[in-house]
Amino acid sequence: MRNIFIYILLLSVDISFCLPKLNEILYDPEGADSGKEWIEIYNNGTQSVNLKNWIIQSAGTEFQTEGILPEFILEPSQFCLIGDSLVKDCDIFMKLSLQNGGSASDGVRILSPDSSYFDTIIYDKPNTNNLPDDKSDPAEIFAPDVSRGESLARIYDGDDANNNAEDWFCCQNPTPGLPNVYPTDLKLSPLKIEIFPEKAKFSTYIVNLSTVNVDNSGFSVHFSANTGFEETFVQNNLEAGDSVKAVFSFTKPDIPYLYADAFLEFSNDPVSENNQTSASVFLEDSPVLINEVMFKPESDQTEWIELFNRSDADIDLDNFFVRDASGAKITCKKKILSLDYLILCPDSALTLDRYPHIYPHQITETDDWTYLNNSAEKLILSDTNNSVSDSISYLISSWESGISLERISTENDIFQGVACIDPDGATPAKENSAQNLSPDLSISVKSTEITDTYLTFDLCIKNLSTFPVHNVSPKIKSLYQNNIYEYGLDVLPAPKDSILLNLKFENPGAIEEIAFQIINEGDLNPGNNSDTIAVSVSPFATAINEISANPPEDQPEWFEIYNRSGENLEFTATVRDRVSRSRPFKLNLAVGEFKVVASEKEALLSQYPHLSEKMIQEYEKPISFNNSDDNIYLDLYYSDENIDSVYYEQKPSSYGRSLERNRPDSQTEYCFLPSENPNSATPGFINSIVPPSFNLTFAEATPHFGENYCYLKIRNTGLEKINDFVLTAKIFDPEETDYIESGVFSLKDSAELKTELPQAEEGEYLKVLFELNAEEDEDLSDNRKTVFIGNNSYPATINEIMSNPKKDFPEWLEIKRCNNFYYPDTLQIIIKNDTCRVVLPREKLCLITGNDSDKKKLSSLFNLPENLILTGLPALPNGGASILVSDKFSNIFDDFIYSESTEKGISLERIISDSAPDFTNWGNCINPEGSTPLAENSIMLESVPSEKYINISPNPFSPSKGEHACISLAFPEKTIKTDCKIFDLKGRLIRNLRHEAPSASVSNIIWDGKDDSGKTVALGLYIINIKAVNRFGKTYEKTKTVAAGK
Repeated sequence: MRNIFIYILLLSVDISFCLPKLNEILYDPEGADSGKEWIEIYNNGTQSVNLKNWIIQSAGTEFQTEGILPEFILEPSQFCLIGDSLVKDCDIFMKLSLQNGGSASDGVRILSPDSSYFDTIIYDKPNTNNLPDDKSDPAEIFAPDVSRGESLARIYDGDDANNNAEDWFCCQNPTPGLPNVYPTDLKLSPLKIEIFPEKAKFSTYIVNLSTVNVDNSGFSVHFSANTGFEETFVQNNLEAGDSVKAVFSFTKPDIPYLYADAFLEFSNDPVSENNQTSASVFLEDSPVLINEVMFKPESDQTEWIELFNRSDADIDLDNFFVRDASGAKITCKKKILSLDYLILCPDSALTLDRYPHIYPHQITETDDWTYLNNSAEKLILSDTNNSVSDSISYLISSWESGISLERISTENDIFQGVACIDPDGATPAKENSAQNLSPDLSISVKSTEITDTYLTFDLCIKNLSTFPVHNVSPKIKSLYQNNIYEYGLDVLPAPKDSILLNLKFENPGAIEEIAFQIINEGDLNPGNNSDTIAVSVSPFATAINEISANPPEDQPEWFEIYNRSGENLEFTATVRDRVSRSRPFKLNLAVGEFKVVASEKEALLSQYPHLSEKMIQEYEKPISFNNSDDNIYLDLYYSDENIDSVYYEQKPSSYGRSLERNRPDSQTEYCFLPSENPNSATPGFINSIVPPSFNLTFAEATPHFGENYCYLKIRNTGLEKINDFVLTAKIFDPEETDYIESGVFSLKDSAELKTELPQAEEGEYLKVLFELNAEEDEDLSDNRKTVFIGNNSYPATINEIMSNPKKDFPEWLEIKRCNNFYYPDTLQIIIKNDTCRVVLPREKLCLITGNDSDKKKLSSLFNLPENLILTGLPALPNGGASILVSDKFSNIFDDFIYSESTEKGISLERIISDSAPDFTNWGNCINPEGSTPLAENSIMLESVPSEKYINISPNPFSPSKGEHACISLAFPEKTIKTDCKIFDLKGRLIRNLRHEAPSASVSNIIWDGKDDSGKTVALGLYIINIKAVNRFGKTYEKTKTVAAGK
């Protein structure tokens, strides 16, 4: 019967351990303090707690009790609001008299009923009364003193680092009974619009300007455009001082003007001014023009400006304005229809009375009109993003009142104006009278066709006038290879019509610029009487051959162009990078000639005396090369055709050296590497890194395990063709002692092939040595390739993961070497979508963390050698992520998804290092420090026990002589949670040694023979109850007795 009674007692005993925290305090409310003060408590534990008999104290000169709390069950992650009589929605009412700070430190604290646990805040300074806090006596670090009506609040609910200055902040908008909101200033960078042939792209950076992270509070950026496009970018986390890029792409719209804006939505942001950005771009020629200006009206009339939309689409001008020379702005505020007019004026009634033919949709009255100058003025039509649609200027000595200034042609982007000749003095919302003054013909190249024999061009001759062109004999003149050809026109286009003229020339075989000109005496606008086209008949006729992106100090940047076409070249080019384009420059290149392009010729001649002036081409508005990496494009100026584009990367170790193209004659297989020339560059001459004429190498050797073959890619990196070569394969067992098999293969030219391979033994590797041989090969150093082929073996594994570290602690991974036969020197680790590559040391364990700062912090925190800490680890996502680990031979060692540790500062440990990485092979670290970097895992097993056992030794033991009882446990599980409680023979709980503690399947618990109060137990028998639960809920339970002797 006694045994049954004890068993029932054992099941009913439960001790909960929780951590109520002071979370927010209002000690100086608006108006009189009486009745309005409050204290907020937060439960940051995992179990509920009864606040009955907990004590609230405050301090001025010393801590005194404000009150004792009644029964209140505070659930995990729940708030309890303790307030005075006038505080709304309180959970507990209490008369409070908190100190207001102002001249010395004051404090508040909460104590458990037995005073064994307390949480304290000390605010304001100096601490003249030596008040203690939870860290030191007297307190040395203080929370700030808040202004009237503000509260003191924890930055993170319940997060306590025992640092009053860093844990608390002044909250301008108190949140009693609700989560605290720390003000976090997020900013949007200027919105960028990029236009590509088939698509458009919006992008902006969200920058965290604050000193705290955005964690799980969520923010979003809403994009919208005048096309109807709407998208939202959502992000949950952003570290302090960091940024994230929001990008959206969509099909390029068929409209003349694209406007987009982005709005940042984040409830915790106190600064809204930097949460909006916009951008715009014209996708066609400027669609809206300033077409007519009445700057000197009759005395009883008013000024006005006429706009004309020459595009095929309606355009909303809400964000457009006209700016004058003084900077004053006239807003537009209205939609302008396609091929229609819009009149801007300060008095629409007066204007309509004078010109009654104007429709209401063609006029808008502005309340910010700025009066126009009668003699000299400049007007610019643009939007709020400073995208300029048109600009005009006039300088006039005398002008008749009531006569407008009209644009001659809306087809011409350049403004040419004359006085209106209409009898009414102006033509608002009608076609300008000035368009009937003189003929205006234009010429443009519409299309180009290139064949092996001919170049064919379609020329468009357009009459921009509003009347037929009579009594003129226009001629077409073309300049081709320095020859002049003239073509007479028998037919002229009708008003505002055009004709096409087809011209054919022999194919020059390289790059050619051809100028076309229309000769028409008396033409109103000579600016549109010529057009030049550039064609690259031979692709890759020129190459960007060398780049000095990071030259020695005080030296100019430059790049080198090489003529590889077999023809002498003369053309106009521009160069651009990702963000800017240079002004055009002329190039003359003989066959095989190098030309150095730079902005400072004299500085370059001084740095490289071997260069002559002829070898250097100066250019204006140079691009600025990025020091680390960039894309460079060489374009034909008159057609925007790209004739070469390259990408380069430059490491800091090669700063000061130029980057040379390794294969100047290759169209595709090339790369840029640091110059090996003693002068650090080779401008004007052949590159120092050009490969030998003949060189065979392995480009790739990838084993495929499931199909037991190896894919080989063999490449001739030399400049000349190799007639044939021989491939030999040798396969060795793990000890490299037995020669197993060889094969000989003969092939011509570079090739791709598969070689059949045997299967390695379970848990082992085979080594395969491939060798290349060719008579012409000039470099034998790269003719051998070794691969390792594994079969369910783990030479290196992820052994420990710290993805949820304590505040200000770095994230890290631990790599463990498990196989002595093959240990990869380089590992590739893919975490979600981010990749890092690391070169491993030879020691058994090493760590990988984010950067050098994290490396030094880990070394200092855990007293670890820095040579065993590698950098480059991507961020470990909250909540877990996929991890894949492989070597350079594509052997995959680990491929799994980890789940984040349930507690901050607790690592995930692999239980059996060379066993599969499924979720049952991972568990939380049980080391008191929370992790075991570069040390044996706290839950490591060589193998899982086959059955459970519990052993106590010594038994009996003598607590009075300082002896301890060791309780050894083993369960047939990889990880388990255990309870260990000790009862006397009357069923009373004497000691709670372990409560739901994560542990390895094999572990020890030590009992020092004392009860929970610290007193040594009396002589006699005691009952030890062990309960263990695995991750699936299966329970193991065992009871044993132990004797405490003399």
